[in-house]
Amino acid sequence: MSRPGLLVLVAVFAPLAGGADEPASTPLRAITTEGKPVAGAKVWVYWHTHTAEEPAEPPPLVADTDGRVSVPGKKGGPIGVPQLFARDSAGRIGQSMLVLSSTADPEESSEAAVTLLDTAERAGRVTAPDGKPVAGAVVTPTAYAIQEARTMVIGQCSHFDLPPWERNRLAARTDADGRFKLVTPALGYSTSYTVTAQGFGKSDWTAPTGVALDTKLSVPGTVTVTTTGIDPAQFRWIVQLSPLEKPTGEPAARPLRHFGAVLDAAGKVVIEDVVPGRYELTVPSNARVPGVFQKGEPFEVVPGKGTAVAAKFGPAARVTGRVTDKETGKGLAGADVSVSVSDGPGQQPREYLQVETDRDGRFTAHGPAGWYAVEVGTAPAGYSLSPPAGARGGSEPVKVAAGKSHEFLAPLALRKKVTFAGRVLTAEGKPAAGATVRFGNSEYTNRTGSSGRVVADRDGRFAVENLDPDDTVWPRVHLGKAANVPEIFELEKTTGPVTLEISEATAARFTGRVVDRHGKAVAGAKVRLNCWVGNVVGSVTTTTTDADGRYAFAGLWSRDRYDVYVTAKGYAEGTAKERIGEAGEVQAFADVRLVRANLAVSGTVVGPDGKPVAGVELFSVDGPSRLATASGADGRFTLTGFYEGGAFLFARGAGYRLAAVPVFPEKPDRVTVSLVRADAPPAPAGVSAEHAAQLEALARHVLALVWDNHEALGSGGAAVEFMARIDPATAKKWRDEEKKRTGGKTDFTPRIDRSLREKTLFATARDDIDEALAIIGALKAADGAREATRVGKRMLAVDRAKALRLAEEAVVRARLCEPPEQIGALAEAGDLAVRAGSAGGKRIIAEAGERAAKLTPDEHGRYSHAIGLAAANLAPHDWPKAEALLAKLNDPFDYNRYLSAAVDRVARTDPDRAKKLLDHFKPDNWNYHTEARLRLAFAIAPDRPDEAAKLFLNTKDPGYHVLGLIQLAGQFNLTDKTRAVKTIDAAFELLERDPAAFHRGSTIGKREYLAVVATVRAKQIGHPDVAALVARTLAMRPVGRDYKWAPDERDEERVHLAAVLALVDPGAARHLLAGIATPNEFLARAPAQSRDWLFALALADPERAKGLADKLLERAKAARGGQDALSETGLVELGSILTAHDRLRELAIYGNMPREIEDD
Repeated sequence: MSRPGLLVLVAVFAPLAGGADEPASTPLRAITTEGKPVAGAKVWVYWHTHTAEEPAEPPPLVADTDGRVSVPGKKGGPIGVPQLFARDSAGRIGQSMLVLSSTADPEESSEAAVTLLDTAERAGRVTAPDGKPVAGAVVTPTAYAIQEARTMVIGQCSHFDLPPWERNRLAARTDADGRFKLVTPALGYSTSYTVTAQGFGKSDWTAPTGVALDTKLSVPGTVTVTTTGIDPAQFRWIVQLSPLEKPTGEPAARPLRHFGAVLDAAGKVVIEDVVPGRYELTVPSNARVPGVFQKGEPFEVVPGKGTAVAAKFGPAARVTGRVTDKETGKGLAGADVSVSVSDGPGQQPREYLQVETDRDGRFTAHGPAGWYAVEVGTAPAGYSLSPPAGARGGSEPVKVAAGKSHEFLAPLALRKKVTFAGRVLTAEGKPAAGATVRFGNSEYTNRTGSSGRVVADRDGRFAVENLDPDDTVWPRVHLGKAANVPEIFELEKTTGPVTLEISEATAARFTGRVVDRHGKAVAGAKVRLNCWVGNVVGSVTTTTTDADGRYAFAGLWSRDRYDVYVTAKGYAEGTAKERIGEAGEVQAFADVRLVRANLAVSGTVVGPDGKPVAGVELFSVDGPSRLATASGADGRFTLTGFYEGGAFLFARGAGYRLAAVPVFPEKPDRVTVSLVRADAPPAPAGVSAEHAAQLEALARHVLALVWDNHEALGSGGAAVEFMARIDPATAKKWRDEEKKRTGGKTDFTPRIDRSLREKTLFATARDDIDEALAIIGALKAADGAREATRVGKRMLAVDRAKALRLAEEAVVRARLCEPPEQIGALAEAGDLAVRAGSAGGKRIIAEAGERAAKLTPDEHGRYSHAIGLAAANLAPHDWPKAEALLAKLNDPFDYNRYLSAAVDRVARTDPDRAKKLLDHFKPDNWNYHTEARLRLAFAIAPDRPDEAAKLFLNTKDPGYHVLGLIQLAGQFNLTDKTRAVKTIDAAFELLERDPAAFHRGSTIGKREYLAVVATVRAKQIGHPDVAALVARTLAMRPVGRDYKWAPDERDEERVHLAAVLALVDPGAARHLLAGIATPNEFLARAPAQSRDWLFALALADPERAKGLADKLLERAKAARGGQDALSETGLVELGSILTAHDRLRELAIYGNMPREIEDD
């Protein structure tokens, strides 16, 4: 249901036009995977329909010498989505979808592309159940699906269905030995196909890439479905057969075992050609059917036999209601009503039903028993879904039992849409004929399918129709160099036409320049100006750069935010950061630097003996799309489509390791790719002693900068604390200087002691527990309890008696804490005591629980934390009391956080009970349920490793699955290094197996981020082939087109990756950064970027990072920001990263990497 909101009317340059919308044609270009035009390619355009009817073959469009065709538009109505299928004389094929506007907009039209893929013959064999060949079978390809995102290229669909005429053209017939060949995409696609053979009927099959299409048929059975418990005449609906067995074994061609059919008027249907196996019958919900399907028992389909199955129906709940015109009360026909069914008020619906109103506006819906709520999903033409302010858009939920009815007495009343009209005048009061108004990406264009344009007529008048009554409009008017001062109009208060004045004096102007990576002008670049109003962006206009690369825009609105998006042939896209318009002023955007995107790398592939190797796949992701080719008979290759700057060329050949070769495509030098056999000793990888020394030198340099300026800029305590990690003597010297300067008022001794404790306290406790306890006893109560518990947990694996001594000290220190911190400290100390073998620990936990029961959660979270820790530690010993404590946490975030911690504690002694707690989580937007599953796996891993690994398989988010495997490898490494290495390998296999499952909206969904974290941990556990993991990580990076609308994000994500990669391979990290800019350009750009640029350069190239650190400090001093001036530089955080024991963990805190799961 739509909601009232600000509707932004954005003006554009346009000629005076009449009111009629003209159908638009859309330019389309057929290209190869290298981006080259395909002359003479045939392109079939056929419209997608929601019916089972197959589209007829339309006359093909033929591409010109530059690969271009013009696709006719669709006149009127909503935006159309036609399918495109293309084929050329070489047998290459491609498919895509094209979004066509209903009206022409020459400033917004952009060229789409369909990429034609190389094809190859894929062999297979059809055999009978006894293994004998089946001759004369017809094998017809139906669809192809991409299996790995790394193989995708621009203009290519991840899945496409062959149109019927193309299926018939590509069909094959088996020979006397049952053999056949199908034409399929050459690389990276699964193939779906049908096999029709005498005696075996017709069956559907799918085969992943890389396997033969060997198809072993079975004699099909039939399933006869009849309905009971319902009038068959009321149920002409779908029944489905779903298989219960899951495929096992190695990848192979497999039959598709999902079948569906529509019942006839007698309530019966015979489903033929069913693959033998075990099935269950399912029936999709249908609100028009007065019955509810009752799930039956599974059944077996036997070869050559018939199976009878009954579709049983029970009584349904029934709801009725009416949709009306709010003013007249008249019923509205044709409204789509959405009916939701849930388990209670406020619960997420478990089922959605859809019905349409009759001529009197009435509707009836049937479904399962539950809580019903109704609202209008799609309004009839001319009516608004938006309710009046303060009113509810749908009904209140009501409980309806099976066999019972409920009538929603209050109608769903809809208001009519309204028109916003007005007149545009110049500053002289004359009509502004031809002033054009457009709505950008507003709700208006989405809900009407209109182009969103209105043009003032000869008298300056305009009208905008189909607006919601509660819309608030903010019209922006433009003509030539003149613009209006935007004014907000509330439609419910706007009773008549409005007058809008435009003037050059109130308009803003912008200029800018487009250059290449070396600062030279790029002429003819297309520059699109975007206007941001609130969170809504709309394109205002476009222009092209002159011979000097310059552009200009005029007649814009003051106080609006603007940015530019630049494209040029042969270059990657570019942007300039936003500026705010100022009335009467000309402002300049920063130069947009474009990098070339059409460069080639040539070379030769050789084997370990130095001889050429043919047939090796060469590919790269350092271009707009994935680049791929194969080495020739002489080992030579040319790969085209690279960005300029540092890139990686990958080589994959059977029997060889994946090779990752750093290249500079702009250099003419030929490349030699030397392959290494898969069974050869792995290449060493890691950080050299020289690089490690440079990192320490940089740490000292950065911390000295902070210290030398701390009096003016602050952060002196942080500088002392981090220096104490690597040089206690210097830290103490700085401490003494500060004490002297402040007359003893500032003493950094506690911060030094904290650093030294983190580094040495465990070893001290292991060697001399009394000395360690003396150190802890001298601390403040809260610090002492925290340190005793922290060291005690580590001591459990080494000496339980000493761990118990530490637990006892933790209890003493906890009792001295102030509440509510005292409660959490007691609970944690008691848990440590129990794990160390003390029965008295349970009493301590119980005491903490009793105190927590008296608390009430507060908005600051301190009491919630105490309650949660008490509940988590009480859970293994007294679940009812723990559950009662958790129930006090009303916020689902807090409840789930500490329930996850409870699962962790319970799993140590009772994994099966912990598993049952997974059902107690509340719905929320966090991932504590997933974390709990992983915590359970970690707990059982030492004793039940196989079961731990299986727990990950049920993790909904594959990113957490991978992260869990990485951490599990660390646990396995304590006792079984072989299993640890295999677990890291399993994480990589998961990352590469199904790239589409990972969603890039968060760090946990970026495959290359997870892979580089796995690589760092692999190095730490002693993985034998870290170099190969580095190569595989680099190959997972997205291609440039994934950043098409935000090209700056490509640089930012390369920086994030380089920062972590530098922990295991600084050279590869430096080359990644060279793909962003030359070393000098990187230094020039970095001060204006995020602090991650500093982190990446520091870890990859510490010597050069000293200059950047100096620049950042001077910038902070110039900013005169006082004690907070360093907060924007990242220098303090870099000091922490460089001196940390676990730099990866520190990077995850301060940078943009997935954070591993830690204890609460």
